[in-house]
Amino acid sequence: MRRDDRIPRGPDNQRTSATAIQSVFCLIDVFNQMTLESIFMPPPDFELQRARDLHKNGQLDDAMTIYHDLLARNPNDPDAHHLLGVALFQRGELPRAEQEIRLALAQKRDDPNYFYNLANVLLAQGKPEKALDIFTAALDLNPEHIESLMGGGSILFALGRLEEAEDLFRKIVALDPHHHAALNNLGVILARTDRPAEAVTVFKIVIRDADAAAEVFSNLARALEMLNELADARQMVSRALAKNPGLVSARLVHCHLFRREGKLTEARAAYENLLRDTLPPPEKVGALYGYGLTLDQLFDPEAAFAAFNEANKTASDTSEFKQRDGRRYLKGVEACRNWFTRDVIEARSLPSDDQAVTPVFFVGFPRSGTTLMEQILAAHPDVVTTAEKSPLQHVRQNLVRRFGTVRSFPEFLDELSPKHLEGARDLFWQDAERLVDLAPHAVLIDKLPLNIVDLGFANLLFPDAKVVVALRDPRDVCLSCFMQDFGASDAMANFLDIKTTDKAYASVMGLWGHYKEVLTLPFMEYRYEDLVENFHHTTHRIIDFIGLSWSEDIEHYREQAASRFIATPSYRDVTSQLYTRASGRWRRYEKYLAGQLPEAYGLAAKFGYEP
Repeated sequence: MRRDDRIPRGPDNQRTSATAIQSVFCLIDVFNQMTLESIFMPPPDFELQRARDLHKNGQLDDAMTIYHDLLARNPNDPDAHHLLGVALFQRGELPRAEQEIRLALAQKRDDPNYFYNLANVLLAQGKPEKALDIFTAALDLNPEHIESLMGGGSILFALGRLEEAEDLFRKIVALDPHHHAALNNLGVILARTDRPAEAVTVFKIVIRDADAAAEVFSNLARALEMLNELADARQMVSRALAKNPGLVSARLVHCHLFRREGKLTEARAAYENLLRDTLPPPEKVGALYGYGLTLDQLFDPEAAFAAFNEANKTASDTSEFKQRDGRRYLKGVEACRNWFTRDVIEARSLPSDDQAVTPVFFVGFPRSGTTLMEQILAAHPDVVTTAEKSPLQHVRQNLVRRFGTVRSFPEFLDELSPKHLEGARDLFWQDAERLVDLAPHAVLIDKLPLNIVDLGFANLLFPDAKVVVALRDPRDVCLSCFMQDFGASDAMANFLDIKTTDKAYASVMGLWGHYKEVLTLPFMEYRYEDLVENFHHTTHRIIDFIGLSWSEDIEHYREQAASRFIATPSYRDVTSQLYTRASGRWRRYEKYLAGQLPEAYGLAAKFGYEP
């Protein structure tokens, strides 16, 4: 299909160039771009060709009159049915459009464009899964039908099936290495799946073209910001806004960069200016969280708390979070507490592993300072870390897919033999070797905060492993979780309300209290506050515990962290000097937290924190 054969999308004939996906990244929108061409056309009928020309020129009424006349003479004319369906789609008459294109397909099923246009009609009716099936049918006819590859990839992206979407966009790039939309969307997926350096390479291919869309510059700016390349990010934002001064995604990166650069007054003004506009929910959520964090740094707790409240309320109304259930996650936490007893762990744990590499499971409730300590440990020459791409979590997910259809985790572990657990342990090492270079006698740090829930499972697989647990004042932890723009998951759904954050903290840390009584693994706890107040003493304790000697490289962890991509909300902070402003932050918000954190206040006393 030639580019000029496509009709701008939608009933009002207005084309939207991009759809924002999760805060500041933009997919190039290919949905609902209809084609008037047929792949296998007979010699053109004069009347049909005249109608097609009128249609391309936007004279829908005149074109539709001819289509109806043709069908009156030949009710089985597939091209007339198809083109009438396209015209009806553009008029907003979606059920009739679907009916006409299906009548066309009843007569001729060898044209992928018919399927492509039907898929767009279904998508406009809010039926993405059915549309995806139709795009797939088009690709069965022609695996190189670029429009259907784009349509299918965009739907898969929207459905969260990023690996499959990436595959389709890569196929387009293989067919057309300069396809802007496919390159852009591939870059978005790379950035969203923690590969921003690869994303930068892809976006830079697109911006070589003078016609590159503003959205691509904005996406490139965001990826550069993720890599801490702030000056280059600022240049790309300027180019995006020069092309499109109103582009919301670029304006949002512009706000974030002010905050990253420490220009808090400018950041506040920029966020407020942006939030005066009507924003799509993902951008509004990102802007409100950024605004709240700016206000927090400006010591305006009342306005900050209001911003976080609004951000969380807006996030809870998004389709991503509506599919999540925080209570389901907490039921899983309780199930682990019930299943993993001392007797079960002693009876079911595998014999010692003969690997030369020692695994250490580094856990804690989110926002307890695990990312900072991970970067400190990663500076040691004998330490490798998985950067939250947890092999343990991958193994757990693999077992759930295989055995969790009838009984949930961990109950289905009852059915697994030692051979199954050995296979799971082998998969752990395969995944670890894929992620990092496992030199002999290195210490592997599998860091994922909420793996604290799965320490019983870790004990079954690795009875000789060690566990490091990060603690922080529970009131600061709960407040910080409430303040963060986490991605949608069952666990993170609990953080959209301060009261459910409190309940989630109590549930998870209550499980940790249970594990302390039943695990056979050696473990140590440290406090975030001790780390920032006495860096060397706290770090020495952990280095000694994991069995290593001190290295002067640890003193320079910030320089090394600045050169790495860090995929957590802490990535802006771990390259800065250690500061104590986050310790006791909850006191500034005490009047807004009154009565909201009963569990956290109780556990604070239990952990030895001052009231």
